Amino acid sequence: MSMIQSILVVEDDRNARNALKKALSREGYLVGTAETFAGATEALSERRFDLALCDVVLPDGDGLDLIEIFRKAK
Repeated sequence: MSMIQSILVVEDDRNARNALKKALSREGYLVGTAETFAGATEALSERRFDLALCDVVLPDGDGLDLIEIFRKAK
């Protein structure tokens, strides 16, 4: 059994974000989404995620910086 239950998908492309959410939800994961750096940090402040899938280039920040924020939030 996987230890990963919840995933945050951070992707500014709506079609890609929705496709990932749909596919991961179908596999039984609880999926949160964000389309911006700010939206992702807000989501991380509201709940805990086991995994984050982050686009590197976001309209308001760098997805790689989110990884560090995610790591500290765990």
